[in-house]
Amino acid sequence: MRTKIGVLAFLMVGIGMTPLNAQDLPLYLDQGTKFSFEHRLFYNYEKHDLDFDTRGRVTSRSQAAGAAVSYVVADTVQIALDGGVLLDPEVSNSASTWRGRSGYFYGIEAVDHIFPATERWPGVTAQVGFSSHVSSFDEQQTGSSQALIDQRMRDLQYGGSVVASWKLGPLTPYFGPRVTASDVKWVDNQPAPGGPSSIEGHLDKNIGIVAGCTFSILQGLELQIEGRAVGETSIRASIQWLKY
Repeated sequence: MRTKIGVLAFLMVGIGMTPLNAQDLPLYLDQGTKFSFEHRLFYNYEKHDLDFDTRGRVTSRSQAAGAAVSYVVADTVQIALDGGVLLDPEVSNSASTWRGRSGYFYGIEAVDHIFPATERWPGVTAQVGFSSHVSSFDEQQTGSSQALIDQRMRDLQYGGSVVASWKLGPLTPYFGPRVTASDVKWVDNQPAPGGPSSIEGHLDKNIGIVAGCTFSILQGLELQIEGRAVGETSIRASIQWLKY
């Protein structure tokens, strides 16, 4: 049974496995003054519904909690570093479900506030980034059978967004397209006889939309909610506070 499960795991992703954890933080809509820092705590929940030509639909779910710090390096340009932990990653197809307890992620982003939003005029913000996400799986369930496994998935993701935003009192809604690509490597530390020790995949859908809204709670303190669709289905929430 273990041999059959191990082979199935690699066959499922051999034709192009999607990244399990695309845990980049919500977009930066506002910026501080030049040479200032901003801080952010964020939470992500993501669900990916993926279609393969010969293997049908695959669904992945994951959560993340992390922190980020950004620095305004020029009049409109902002650089951000982020990282954190992945919680209860899971991926499944019609035959099996792979589960893990933890993982981690880190990334870097560059943001250009091309036209900052004001009370009178809409704004345009462009963002590009690169991130790495590592998930460990220790359990696989196929029907009523369960097996202990030792597998790891590393997802290197890169992409960007361009959004339009508006100032409506304390609210700043935004909306725009997002393009993403990735390289995924799934490693089996206990490969089945005759099975590969690792396989590579990529994101199945590359174009999506992003929409969200920031809410100014107090001066220097903001709440942000963001959703993404088409290429992924996700929700992100963050608290951003005082610049210095």
